Amino acid sequence: MRTLMERLGREGGFSISEEKHRMVQSLFSAASVDDAETLEQIRRTYRESGYILDPHSAIGVRAAAGRPDTVCLATAHPAKFPDAVREAIGIEAEPPPSLQGLMDKERRCVELDASLAAVRSHLTDALGSAHV
Repeated sequence: MRTLMERLGREGGFSISEEKHRMVQSLFSAASVDDAETLEQIRRTYRESGYILDPHSAIGVRAAAGRPDTVCLATAHPAKFPDAVREAIGIEAEPPPSLQGLMDKERRCVELDASLAAVRSHLTDALGSAHV
């Protein structure tokens, strides 16, 4: 896989043998769900059950439709996607009580170089060397 990914980066593509292709197809399946289908799934699920799906979950549910023995698990909350939910069903999902007010809190973000030394230095400065 590493060799194939390196080739993809270098050459913009790669090919595999027919045998390997058949093996991959036996192990994996895929589905494509566009934006309109995603919104329709949010709408349908809400209409049928009163449950508000987030867009990521709606894609999984739509892709799993008609596939027996398929389970769709999701962890995202629809309140994270107010625009999509509003477009689909005309309302926004309320954030769970544990997250209400979160967006009003001060945001703190520090950009660091992607290196252990940069992270260690930042933590040392922020916490003191006894904690790092």
